[in-house]
Amino acid sequence: MATKTKVQKFETLRHGVEAYMRNLNRHVAYASFRKTRADLRSKNKEICGLKLATCLTKYSIRGTAYTQDLKRLIEKFGLKSYDKMELEKQAMRLKPL
Repeated sequence: MATKTKVQKFETLRHGVEAYMRNLNRHVAYASFRKTRADLRSKNKEICGLKLATCLTKYSIRGTAYTQDLKRLIEKFGLKSYDKMELEKQAMRLKPL
């Protein structure tokens, strides 16, 4: 049985990122993501993609396998450096915090 994949197309990168952020910040499935992020902030700890990735098991039907792959990609491609970035509101450019 083939699995159907839903992919949403966005007009711009900015629209895609905003939709993803809105999803993580509002959907009930990511409550543990928000709680973990809030806990890190309240303890003045680094907001770390590797730690937060473990909270995304509901993002994919693959569950933990998805989050393990995500963490491997973060490590393999050195994406931890983006943990200290923020998106500028006016443009889709990354700038250091």
